Amino acid sequence: DIESLNSGSLALGLQPISKSVVLAGEARGGNALGLECVNQTWFVLDTGHWFPEDDEAAHIATRGIHARIENATQSDGNYLPYQFMNDASYDQDVIAHYGAANVQRLRAVQRMYDPKLVFQRLVSGGFKLP
Repeated sequence: DIESLNSGSLALGLQPISKSVVLAGEARGGNALGLECVNQTWFVLDTGHWFPEDDEAAHIATRGIHARIENATQSDGNYLPYQFMNDASYDQDVIAHYGAANVQRLRAVQRMYDPKLVFQRLVSGGFKLP
C-alpha cells in the first residue's frame, strides 16, 4: 500500500509513437517487437523512495496503478499489448508481448548466432528469450 511508504515520488511518463515509426521499421525488414501499426502512447511509471524496506510496497503500489490503467484501456477498446523493455518491471513478461510468431523468429536468430546460449547464460539480468 502506497500509504505505508515513508516518503517518495511517482512520475508518469508518456511516450507518443506514431504509426510511421512502425511502417519505417517494417520497410527496413520487420517488426520483431510486434507493434501494431497505429498511433499509440506508451506510458511509464517511475517511483522513487528513500528506504530499501519500502521496495516491495512501492512495487506493489506501482503495479496496482499499472493494472488500473491497463484495465481502463481494455474496457474502452484502446489496449495495446506491447510493453517497452526499457521501462518494464522485472516481473513483467515483456518478450511474450512481442507475439508468438516474433518470439519464434527471435529464437531462430538465436539458434543461428548464439547456438550455445552464451548470451542467455552469461549475461546477468535483463529479459531473455523464454
